[in-house]
Amino acid sequence: MGEIPDIVDLRRYPIGQPGSEAAAAAIAACRAQMVARGLCLLPGFVRHEALRTMLAQARALLPQAHHTEHWRATSIARETRASIGAVAYDRIGGDSPLRALYDWPGFTAFIAGVLDVEALYPSADPLVGCMLTVFGPGDELGWHYDPNDGVVSLVLQAPRAGGEFEFAPGVRGDTAAETSVLDGRHPGSLSRGLRPGTLSLFNGHRSLHRVAPVRGARERIVALFNYAAEPGYRFSADIHRKFFGRAA
Repeated sequence: MGEIPDIVDLRRYPIGQPGSEAAAAAIAACRAQMVARGLCLLPGFVRHEALRTMLAQARALLPQAHHTEHWRATSIARETRASIGAVAYDRIGGDSPLRALYDWPGFTAFIAGVLDVEALYPSADPLVGCMLTVFGPGDELGWHYDPNDGVVSLVLQAPRAGGEFEFAPGVRGDTAAETSVLDGRHPGSLSRGLRPGTLSLFNGHRSLHRVAPVRGARERIVALFNYAAEPGYRFSADIHRKFFGRAA
């Protein structure tokens, strides 16, 4: 299950040969989505068998998830609640197709192309590089902006209810628009109940977004892929303790 053709649906998303015409066309189509709305969704990016393996491995790690809950004041007018579990990269086994995907240079080249950056590197952080986020009943990630604009995630399991990804593109700096998002009346907001196997990329620094509260017993499980503009990047000890309750 470590072979890329067994992991990625290369017929639907022909990125197996970076630099080829097919890969360039796939990147151009995804970049058009990013330009149009700051969000690119690729359903069925991961093949069924690989997804099943990823999910089984992720579920086996749930007892090791560190849960954190806090209210945070960001650049928006109201505090928002973050209640989330996280499994660090160093807990994911070396035989995981999730690791194989993250380590594949072709995947990094594809992400860089979609984000329209010249260079991109997988994070060297042993905890945050490729991590799992887990939302149980009542968990949520309230409205916020991210410190970077290239957020990359893969849905492994959707909850039975709630847990929608909600996204208001390009509203940063517009107080009236931000307030309308928080009040649930912004006409440009998008809400998506993402299916397992969907890869998403979005501009999280410029666009207000959240994960709505999860309802029901089934968790929302999502893998986050973290990249940097320079090799060797690691996150701070504060980030490690906040999300994982320990140092690297």
